[in-house]
Amino acid sequence: MGLWLIIRVMSLSAERVLMKRLGHLADPWSIMGATYVFAAIFLWLAVLLQHQPVVFLSAVLWPSLVYGTAFALYTLALSQGEISEVSLWTNLTTILLFLWNPLALAQGWWWMGLFAVGAWLSGAQRVSENVAIIIGSDVFFAMGRLLDVHYQLYPPLTYGANLMTGVGMWMILGLGLARWWPKTIQTVRTFPAGFGLEGFLNALSYVSVVILLRQMPAVIVEAISASAGLLAAFSGFFFHEPMGFRRVVGASVMSFSAILLLLAHTPASAGMK
Repeated sequence: MGLWLIIRVMSLSAERVLMKRLGHLADPWSIMGATYVFAAIFLWLAVLLQHQPVVFLSAVLWPSLVYGTAFALYTLALSQGEISEVSLWTNLTTILLFLWNPLALAQGWWWMGLFAVGAWLSGAQRVSENVAIIIGSDVFFAMGRLLDVHYQLYPPLTYGANLMTGVGMWMILGLGLARWWPKTIQTVRTFPAGFGLEGFLNALSYVSVVILLRQMPAVIVEAISASAGLLAAFSGFFFHEPMGFRRVVGASVMSFSAILLLLAHTPASAGMK
């Protein structure tokens, strides 16, 4: 179990760092088109290895459109923005889900306020274009999480593989309409290992969630996952981004407040049986 916790955090953090690196080598549209197609391939391999049903679920077509929009905005923001600024905002999804269903009111509002303080410390007074894009991504990810509830009867890896296949199909459709697909293919041929690894990390982070959810409560898994935003943000030192004291403290406060909000959001703390 401990190993899979490490794999979850490291794969999610590495996926974001690699996406930022790919942003220095390729355009965001090519990254979108390649990454999620590779991720779908790896997830189908996981389905086969875990002997889960190989079926195609037409019902996930519209959820995949929501997630496709979320991933497109997520990729756009991470690949072209400062990772130390953008990554820490990925935890806003937690805040949005809390606002949708505000259990554990007393503690939850405190942690949400602390998140706002961290955002202010990190420079939220002037929201950059890429931060605005990642906030839009958070909105669509929150919508996707709410839709996921209606598909819990499906085997998790089969559902994930279908969902990522749908995301990839929407990406391909968008690139085709924009006549960007030939350039995407050319870019993938130039950096096949990078895009393959990005797709693998995306799939691995999902598989690790599936395995962990069988061993511990979902809220603990989400809380641990929230720390990946902080680790990725600290990689800004590697990319020589302006990592001032306020940004470092703000990133830490935002991540820890999201973790505490998740822990306060457990059914026990809300008085539920």
